[in-house]
Amino acid sequence: MYPVATKQLFFKAVVERLEPLGIRPQDVLTSLTENGFEDWYAGKI
Repeated sequence: MYPVATKQLFFKAVVERLEPLGIRPQDVLTSLTENGFEDWYAGKI
């Protein structure tokens, strides 16, 4: 799991990149889900 501070920096970066496109920070809702390596499939077993 990522530390809370890292997640907050990510959320802030997303908002800062959307703002120049005219998207207000209060209109952004971001959901972050962390999963383990076993939850992914890349075409090979």
